[in-house]
Amino acid sequence: MSAPEPLLRKRRLEIAQGQAPFAAYVTCSDSRVSPEFLFGRGLGELFIIRHAGNTVDLGPIEYAGAQLGVPLVVVMGHEACGAVKAIKAVVDDNATFPGIIVRMPLPKMTLAIPYVSSFAAQNGPASPDPITPTIIYICCQLRRGP
Repeated sequence: MSAPEPLLRKRRLEIAQGQAPFAAYVTCSDSRVSPEFLFGRGLGELFIIRHAGNTVDLGPIEYAGAQLGVPLVVVMGHEACGAVKAIKAVVDDNATFPGIIVRMPLPKMTLAIPYVSSFAAQNGPASPDPITPTIIYICCQLRRGP
């Protein structure tokens, strides 16, 4: 359900002057995951950082905090992530895909493995969904800071 057009137009004009989101939201670019819809938020309220498989660099997150003054960062994955499953297939089964589908996220997934092992050692087995390593990696990098 969306707001009536005059309200949307008014809001677009307001936020055209600048943005002041209250949270940075890091998530997958999967079309089934809509942060605004999930949390009932409107235009300009969330700084959305999306990348297939949540393999985002920290730059946009740092920008949200340093330049926009965002006090909250939410890192959220989702089940059945096709991008992460493709990367897992490359690592586990030596699968191949056309083009550069799997080249970019692979280093980040590889970097995430020690974080998952540490998490599992402290908290029991990690989630069987392969998105977990990426989420843990991003959160650990954020804790570490620049």
